[in-house]
Amino acid sequence: MQIKSHGIVLTETPYNDRFSIVHILTPKEGCVSYMLPLSTANKSAARNLKRILYPLSEVHIVAEHRSGRSLQRLIEASPAPLRLSILMQPEKRSIALFLADLLHLVLMKQTDEVLYAFLSNALDELEGASKGVENFHIAFLVSLLRVVGIAPDRESLGGTDRAWFSLQEAAFVPQPYSDTDIPPQDAGHIVTLLRINYRNMHLYRYTAIQRRRIVAALLDFMRFHWIAFPSLKSTEVLSALYRS
Repeated sequence: MQIKSHGIVLTETPYNDRFSIVHILTPKEGCVSYMLPLSTANKSAARNLKRILYPLSEVHIVAEHRSGRSLQRLIEASPAPLRLSILMQPEKRSIALFLADLLHLVLMKQTDEVLYAFLSNALDELEGASKGVENFHIAFLVSLLRVVGIAPDRESLGGTDRAWFSLQEAAFVPQPYSDTDIPPQDAGHIVTLLRINYRNMHLYRYTAIQRRRIVAALLDFMRFHWIAFPSLKSTEVLSALYRS
């Protein structure tokens, strides 16, 4: 069956001398694995296709899907739209690689048009961002927690500044329940963090060390409440990029 769809490219992995596998998130089919030819009779067509399918590029695709087949056949692809600043700016490209790496691990089983729309909108925000780009991935992760329904309950803090934050309950509690709970002197920072978004991310003046700790904590929270996934090599790229 031939299908036409939007898609967001997540990752590409080697397969053999003739093909690689590109993983594309689609609104209705979820994450689909496609065979990507490394060379064809029309070499320029193969090169053009590979240039289009970079991490977090959004594309129109025409593909052949067969039931029961783990690898589907990609017939053609075209940009939809072409987001040049993500492609050309090293800072944004590194963030895109990190997010693509993460999303490939956590969205393999997802088929959710709302989630797709959220990601497409986030790419528009990254493309147009001119301030606070170094905090974009933090704002994205906090927003993602809300979309998948695991965001911490800010209202549970109440009017006290003496509450603990329970990782297990994803809420503020009057006393600790386990040794993973966060004490009051640090728990208050969580409320501030949960207010971050694409519009105010430039106001958050984190150091590189603080940023790495926040990302690590958010990923641990996602593993605890959503999907267990391994460590990401792409976090090293971000660490190398943000040293100040």
